[in-house]
Amino acid sequence: MVYENLLSGTQENMSTKDTIIYLLSIHWPLTARKIHNKMRKIYKTQVTYQSVHKSLKSLEETGVLEKNNKEYQINIDWIRNIQHFATKLENAYVNNLPSFDWKLIGESKIKSIHFDNIANLDRFILLFFEKTLLDEKRKNTTCCSYWTHAWWPIVLNENNYSLLKKIVNPKRFYMSFGAKSLAEVGCIKFFNKLGYPAKMGISMDVNYEFVVFDDIVIQIYFPPELNKNIEKIHTAKTVPDMDLNTLSNIIFKQKYDITVIILKNKDIAGQLKSKVLEKF
Repeated sequence: MVYENLLSGTQENMSTKDTIIYLLSIHWPLTARKIHNKMRKIYKTQVTYQSVHKSLKSLEETGVLEKNNKEYQINIDWIRNIQHFATKLENAYVNNLPSFDWKLIGESKIKSIHFDNIANLDRFILLFFEKTLLDEKRKNTTCCSYWTHAWWPIVLNENNYSLLKKIVNPKRFYMSFGAKSLAEVGCIKFFNKLGYPAKMGISMDVNYEFVVFDDIVIQIYFPPELNKNIEKIHTAKTVPDMDLNTLSNIIFKQKYDITVIILKNKDIAGQLKSKVLEKF
């Protein structure tokens, strides 16, 4: 589709399908006959009714449009998918964020990626979840993760929250946290209500955070300064004592050199997965 024309409202060189979508973005719902009439009257097209009807049927079959009592309108799920794609694309371009590509993980290969703040790292991890945990071929594969401290609910927007709900599976995804602070208590309740097995105060005897899926291991190394700043926030004993403004700045604004190592290693993946699962 000619998205630049759709977004700008320019009808020049628009296909029949593009014109239908643009028309239904302004007037809805409409019958096939009304769509055909408006296309000829407003956009001065010479398209036939048969061509319009064929395009409507194709757009309905692909989920772009939906029909109710012979009237068509744009499918809200399609709109949301476009919005989700645009958000991810914006994040990738604005933050120079690499997309998750399975080519990064070749047989016996190690890939190192650097992120300049926690928010960009978390977007990458969520994209990893989306690419793997929503894959029908991997629906029964267990995923385990370990984090020293918890902060995820702070960085979740509506799209990411919806993603977490989609991938929830009590026997598939386990979240463990090393610390046992007020923040972890809140996050554990958050994840448990979503349906995720999550525990805190777990000792893993490692100096990194990690996510394990199949034979894939994602190891995350925070610089000492970042660990120190996060630790300060998580020492609060009461909710009023928690400096959420500072935590938000650490996650979204402050720059650090965060190293992520992705590797395929069945033995290491198995060891780390066992370390998590034995705690549940």
